[in-house]
Amino acid sequence: MNSQSKWKEMNGSCKESSTPAKLDNTMLENEAVFCKKSAGSINARHSSSRHFQPNILTNHNSIQPLRQYYKPTYHPPSMSQSTVVSSRMQNRDDVENSFYRNSSIFTSSDGVIHISLRHGIQIDVTVDNSFRLTSNAGQIVIALSNTGQESAIKHTNGMVLQINNTVQIVTTDLSQNPKNARYATMSGNDITFTNGVLVELEAFTLDPIGTRQSDNHFTKLTHDSTSAVFFGKSKHGPGCNEEALHFIRKASVKKCTDDGMDVITINDFRIWQMKDGLVTVARMSLPFKIRASPMNSSFTLSTSHIHCTASSQHSSHLFVRSQDQSMHYDGKNFVVRYNGNSAGFDKNDFLFVY
Repeated sequence: MNSQSKWKEMNGSCKESSTPAKLDNTMLENEAVFCKKSAGSINARHSSSRHFQPNILTNHNSIQPLRQYYKPTYHPPSMSQSTVVSSRMQNRDDVENSFYRNSSIFTSSDGVIHISLRHGIQIDVTVDNSFRLTSNAGQIVIALSNTGQESAIKHTNGMVLQINNTVQIVTTDLSQNPKNARYATMSGNDITFTNGVLVELEAFTLDPIGTRQSDNHFTKLTHDSTSAVFFGKSKHGPGCNEEALHFIRKASVKKCTDDGMDVITINDFRIWQMKDGLVTVARMSLPFKIRASPMNSSFTLSTSHIHCTASSQHSSHLFVRSQDQSMHYDGKNFVVRYNGNSAGFDKNDFLFVY
């Protein structure tokens, strides 16, 4: 029995649109875990797959029903005439399928593929696999370059910019006062850090020897870099519309009815969204994983260069690790660690060294 036959047998409850992308056995086994509960309990009348083929709309007015059902917090650029959405979106009386009422896949005039999910989560993908996720009305933005060598994060607790082995970090508190910000730069050989009061005057260096005053001028991260990382080296623009449409037509959408989970495979990405809005994204050709929850403004990002987590409600924090260097911020205390040594600032901005 080939891998696709196994996939269809294990996922009788999933309703599929278009032809699934070719997957290896590992991805098929992983996805079977998500749908196992659903596949065991679904009854016979749902066992057969129903196929939905997206329609190509050439009239801007045709997408009005979509806009009535879904009001995204992120507004993509103006849509071109090559916009693609499911035909089921046009039926206002069809309230059976929550995915098609609250989600859509389309391309816009900038040649970028936009995926609007439930709970106001927006995913953008370029034809060469640059990636961006926007959640919680823009409070969470995560972007990765097409090569996976660069990433950028915007969160209520701070911002992160990673380029190869260099990671720049700025943390912020609820007041968003620049004087309360803390800064760090991980360079592979050491960590340089300072705070909003001292940033123009002096900084400190943590390396395997210990902590000392830095001799170099500190360059702080001052602005959101997610758009620069997403668009910087990617293919985009009107000339990419046809290629974007090609990937949309090949996209696979499955609905696991019992768990309320949606599974989308498009280009090199696989996207899962649970009933409560939790989104998991994996890239099939790179070690890349994102989990984002709109319920508590939290996320986890893992790549070959960086591991980062954050939350703004329960256990509010921002944590970044790159190789054997790390930074943790809990809203008050700011701690950097490297090779068994630790240093940072307490809630009163006093320097401490472990």
